[in-house]
Amino acid sequence: MKTLPGSFLAIALLFSMATTVNAQAKKKIPKVLKTGETIQCEGFEPQTDNGVPNYLRIRASRNTDAVIRLIDAATGKCIRYAFINQGEFYDIKNIPEGKYYVKVGLGKDWAFSDSTAHCEGGFRLNPIYKKLTKTFDFEMKQKRKGTSIPIYELDLDMTVSKGKEVKEVLISEKEFNK
Repeated sequence: MKTLPGSFLAIALLFSMATTVNAQAKKKIPKVLKTGETIQCEGFEPQTDNGVPNYLRIRASRNTDAVIRLIDAATGKCIRYAFINQGEFYDIKNIPEGKYYVKVGLGKDWAFSDSTAHCEGGFRLNPIYKKLTKTFDFEMKQKRKGTSIPIYELDLDMTVSKGKEVKEVLISEKEFNK
């Protein structure tokens, strides 16, 4: 089949425009956040239970900022998403009863993709993404002397919780954003 040079040029131009639009949609926009600032995204509603005074205290590394995603182990859904500046602490409070794992993003210069429909973002400098293999159990336990309230501390410099090392698996930025 014979094609006309003008038709070929029009097809190439349309392909080029589609590629440019797609590349622009993935472009990251820098965002300065304060420690504890909840990352606002379409379709993401943080889950809390104000009747449960538990928390996960996170200490960011002295050298990098952190973004934490608290994931419900039963559903795989992110229930909390928070930014922590380097060297600072943040408490994720009032976590609904259940079991959770944590995804951690470390680096500098946090940026979102143009579309925040899925809370997609990443660090532009020295990014590292991890999934902690420890499951944090936030179920309230009844004991003889009352109710046990789950409280955890996580130090990202050493990746320890309550003095015990927490194993981690490196993941991609794409996996971090799931």
